[in-house]
Amino acid sequence: MTRECQLIKVDLGDSSTWQLEGVSDAIQGGAVILYPTDTLYGLGCSPFVADAVARIHRIKMRNEHKPMLVLMDDMQAMADLAEEIPRSFYALARRFWPGPVTFILKAAPTLPHVLTAGLGTVGVRMPEQPFTRELLRRCRLPLVSTSANLSGTNPLLEIKLLLDLFQRQVDYFIDAGNLASAVSSTVIRLVGDEVTLIREGRIPFSDIQAALKG
Repeated sequence: MTRECQLIKVDLGDSSTWQLEGVSDAIQGGAVILYPTDTLYGLGCSPFVADAVARIHRIKMRNEHKPMLVLMDDMQAMADLAEEIPRSFYALARRFWPGPVTFILKAAPTLPHVLTAGLGTVGVRMPEQPFTRELLRRCRLPLVSTSANLSGTNPLLEIKLLLDLFQRQVDYFIDAGNLASAVSSTVIRLVGDEVTLIREGRIPFSDIQAALKG
């Protein structure tokens, strides 16, 4: 189905170009957006609107048995995202956030099944990109973030390819030009007293372990 997409061009280094009026209300109402993050372009929506999350799965042709990451800018959002927050989370978040570390925690039971894929956990991250954080502040809620590509293919950094694939499928397309590189976040599972490495990205696991020893 062809959708009426609003294209917004921004310069990540110039906040005067960040014309985001209307985007936050649209997201709260279930809109799907494509936007730049500090790692790559992402598809996003409110994590609390199940239909919007399911729509992203369809856009990406993604297996709904895979959970989605949530970006946040305010630690108070954790109350709506996680049911259980171990002490190790706070120690690591103070050390590595904002930054490329994703924590997997026991999910709040109110989160949509399509977000958590029924696994009972949710991945959360606080980005370091100023534009992304400003977008989160204006939305006044966390945002789903999954790479803007078709499932099983490499992340896309060229804006022309992204426009060709997704402009007709999202409600807002935030164009910040070509991104230089895609940098994966380190993913750490924190459930109970266990600290488990799921994926090593920019932050070495040895740094995580050292921070825990404090």
